[in-house]
Amino acid sequence: MITIPLLYRLLSVDEGLGLNRLVRAAYQTSYHLPVLVVSAAQQEGIVLGPVGSELLRRARTRGEDYARLYEVLSAGADVRQLKGHALAHRYPPGVIRPSGDMDLVAADAETLWKAARLAVAHRPVSDVDMTLMGAGGEHTLLHFEWPSEDVLMDPLGQIDLCTAAYSERCKVLPLRPDMPEDPWLACFLAVCEERFQRGFNAKDLIDVLVLVESAPSAAQVVDTVEEWDFGPEAAELLDRASGFFDLGPLDAVRKALLPHLSANRDRRTQWKADVDEPLDARERLGAGLPVFGMPLGGISVRPDRHDLELHEFDRGVCALTPLGDYLLVGRQLVDPDLYERALTEIGALHG
Repeated sequence: MITIPLLYRLLSVDEGLGLNRLVRAAYQTSYHLPVLVVSAAQQEGIVLGPVGSELLRRARTRGEDYARLYEVLSAGADVRQLKGHALAHRYPPGVIRPSGDMDLVAADAETLWKAARLAVAHRPVSDVDMTLMGAGGEHTLLHFEWPSEDVLMDPLGQIDLCTAAYSERCKVLPLRPDMPEDPWLACFLAVCEERFQRGFNAKDLIDVLVLVESAPSAAQVVDTVEEWDFGPEAAELLDRASGFFDLGPLDAVRKALLPHLSANRDRRTQWKADVDEPLDARERLGAGLPVFGMPLGGISVRPDRHDLELHEFDRGVCALTPLGDYLLVGRQLVDPDLYERALTEIGALHG
């Protein structure tokens, strides 16, 4: 299914240039994609040297670590995983779907903070970033980071934990907290969601390839895509994939969604052109735009607090959470005086 000739085509590399150029092209596409290429080469009988073997060992270790952590979090809190293991187990034996991070959806706010405390307790988390999204900041996204096995060569361990599925759509479409119950449909929409961050690449197309064999009926896929408003993204994804391999039952989905292709040309671009985003946190909350949390100190686990509380002061808004306090801001650059004022306000609140 996932063959070296296919990878040459997906990465636009002439086969005559050899596997080394293929791996280089994979690095240029995505930091983690070489893991997939090297593991696929090994499955085709290519003997790996020590560097390739170590690359796969580290990738397997990383994937196993995420799997163990997911077991802990899902046992203690009602969370579901998107992409990641849900897609990886569909890959052919021996071919590794690389794990950059782990995406989790929490059933509600209390569940999110319960899972957050578990994550901090079971990994050496160094940073917890927070984003509030949706009307009035009704949804919370937490991003966790901790040191990798090899801090010089490997990316940080990372989790995105959110109360809404498909949160990357937050600036373009209204958020909805749920996702399809069927794991296949949930995974397919998760691949489509990548389009809200970047253009589709070879990794997304390979995800489609491994989903083809177990696809539900075309009608069910189309209905789900329409219900969750992923028509333009799904149409673009399947149309691109059709140029490289047989979509099987998903070709009927592609044809049904073709009218959406023109709509995808630029609903994101047009939105960015039409919207003049306010920078004030209160205005952004009122407009349903993302608001970012700037940590006011380090991680501070508070067992007695089970949700976040917004606190307004004369110059802005702070969020008091079960893992620490944050100043809500609309951009990365923050007035130092505002930050100092927020620290003073938080200090007074905590006595």
